[in-house]
Amino acid sequence: MKEATKDLILKERKQRRLVLLPITELDILKTPTMRLIEAQLGVSMEKLLTSGSLSEVGRLLSKDPAQISRWRKRLGILSNYGH
Repeated sequence: MKEATKDLILKERKQRRLVLLPITELDILKTPTMRLIEAQLGVSMEKLLTSGSLSEVGRLLSKDPAQISRWRKRLGILSNYGH
C-alpha cells in the first residue's frame, strides 16, 4: 500500500474532521457509505480503492475484501494488480 495514502488516512482519523470534496462524475455511482468514508478521511474513494490489494484496502477501511471488490467494480476501477 502507498505509505503516503496510509499516513494521510491515519492523520485524518486522528483529527476527526469532515472535509467537503468537489463533485465528480463518479459521485452518482457512490454509495452513502463511500461518501461518508470520503468525507471522514478527506481522500477520494478512487484513490483509496487503488491504494493496495483488496485485503490491504479492506483492512484500512475496516471492510471485507469482497466489499472492496464490489466498490471497485461499481466505479469501474481496475486495481493496481490487474484485477
